[in-house]
Amino acid sequence: MMEVQQDESRMTSAVDASVWPDVDPRPLGLEDPWRLRVAAARVFSIVKNRDVGRFERAVGFLEATHRLLPGLVASIKHMKITFGLKTLSQREMFLMRKNHLDFKTLAQALAMNKDKLEYYVANQMEEQYGERYAQKVEDRLLHYLQELEAALPGD
Repeated sequence: MMEVQQDESRMTSAVDASVWPDVDPRPLGLEDPWRLRVAAARVFSIVKNRDVGRFERAVGFLEATHRLLPGLVASIKHMKITFGLKTLSQREMFLMRKNHLDFKTLAQALAMNKDKLEYYVANQMEEQYGERYAQKVEDRLLHYLQELEAALPGD
């Protein structure tokens, strides 16, 4: 079972279209369906990987394909997808700013109050930055190494 998950992870890493370079600056058109398929795979990868920094590309793709094939989906469905991507992107930016401000406020409060710092280290630090945090760092490192493995040429 573990081997299947590792193979699936390698396969996902190998086809991560969000890191593909933009090789063809021409606008998408129906005369090159393969380009549409590649762009669709790229957009799917961006959304699946929650790469909110590239959600605008996904929105651009949706707008371009809607102009090319306006009857592909109902206009309301197109609008919901576009709105959803824009909302997710804004929500993520808000959460990043909020987390930064929360951490800054905590660090300042701990720096100013020795008793509060001692209490935090004794009672809360393990919960927030202990084994659970270490496991997340380990998982991220493992993911990084899988990405690296997928990027390296085979033997």
